[in-house]
Amino acid sequence: MPRFDLPLSLDVEGRRCVVLGGGPEATDKANKLLFAGAKVQIVASEIEDELAERAARGELGWAARAWDP
Repeated sequence: MPRFDLPLSLDVEGRRCVVLGGGPEATDKANKLLFAGAKVQIVASEIEDELAERAARGELGWAARAWDP
């Protein structure tokens, strides 16, 4: 099946957005959400240094645990 990208535009300013994972893709998503004014919460056992620094500064939240549905 061919890949299909679904472009979306959401107003996330002031809204809580959860990012699962702490790797490069999660870092990119979190940075974009923060730039858009979202309140970002990361759920991951480990995260990249950039996310850890932002969490230490209080710019985003980090639940240091594995994601559990």
